[in-house]
Amino acid sequence: MTNNTYSLKEQMKNFKVDYNLFKKTQCTESESNEFLKTINSGETLPNDILCVEIDKKYFYKLEQSDLTKEEEQEYLVFQQLSMLNTIKNYLRLIAILAAVGIISGIILVLIYL
Repeated sequence: MTNNTYSLKEQMKNFKVDYNLFKKTQCTESESNEFLKTINSGETLPNDILCVEIDKKYFYKLEQSDLTKEEEQEYLVFQQLSMLNTIKNYLRLIAILAAVGIISGIILVLIYL
């Protein structure tokens, strides 16, 4: 049960990082070298440290954002609306391409009749 709980907490942390709900502050070079040694020795990083997988050289300190829960919810709603708008635009593009294909197909059939 603890492994599942840990993985759920880790997933939640990853979602918060992906959706920019944490403040990320880049670690200094000395801190980064220290964290790199920690990883190379097989130990785990502290929970408030994020490692970017580019050569494992970039480390960030994660801090809770200064948004309230309501502001976080509002931010996520706006982000969802933005993503839905992108999907809508792609569907428009596909519909236009399909219409052009159908019309050009009809024209080609009429030409060669």
